[in-house]
Amino acid sequence: MGRARHRTGLTPPVVADHRTAPVNALGYLRVMFAVDDIDETLARLLKHGAELVGDVVQYEESIRLCYIRGPEGLLIGLAEELGVAEIARDADVSEATLFNYFPTKEDLVFSGLEVFEAEMLAAVRNRASGESMLEAFGRFVLQARGFLASRDPQAAAALYEISRIIAESPALLAREHQVLAHYTDSLAELIATETNATDDDPRPAVAAATLIDLHRTLIDHVRRDVLAGKHDLPQIARSTKTAGRKALTLLRTGLDDYGRKRR
Repeated sequence: MGRARHRTGLTPPVVADHRTAPVNALGYLRVMFAVDDIDETLARLLKHGAELVGDVVQYEESIRLCYIRGPEGLLIGLAEELGVAEIARDADVSEATLFNYFPTKEDLVFSGLEVFEAEMLAAVRNRASGESMLEAFGRFVLQARGFLASRDPQAAAALYEISRIIAESPALLAREHQVLAHYTDSLAELIATETNATDDDPRPAVAAATLIDLHRTLIDHVRRDVLAGKHDLPQIARSTKTAGRKALTLLRTGLDDYGRKRR
């Protein structure tokens, strides 16, 4: 029959007090848990004496994260993976409304982006002999597509709702910025290939950034009109094309004399 023994060992000196250590301190001072609802979990733990360290933060549209101090000052991390429902909550729309447009988070973020990129690159790559990249890109980007080309009487309301959701979501705006940056890289690679540019030639990157910024400006033009309450989509399409033509004219003639200060 075995016997339990009790031993008293030496107590080493405390090198650092983990109860006051910052969240990024070295050592095994914290544990992390994945939770379904970080707000609900945090509310329950705070009632039992837990202390929130800093704020609940969100990384893009993918995850929310926070740290709390639990018993004996132990750091506990909580992480919530975000989906469409959370984006709908943050944008102050019903989940059903968002699912009407995007069945999944991936559809919400990536809907149509690959197709648009492929069509954009094809328009430049397959331009007619003697046609410049600027002319080919301009022709492509000025085409009305999506809701602006729709004859559905509900298209204006749908475009307004989607525009509002994106405009009010820092995560979706950040994702939009990433998408446009990817377009810029893809277009710059195509331009560099077609012009036989060397790696240290800045012109393909400058040209691609300029063209994609034109596209970005037209997106902002449409979104601004829609959120201002304009519902006439054909008129918005016409005003967007007019704005785009002005920008293309500027790019065609160059910036050398644009905004020159006169006496």
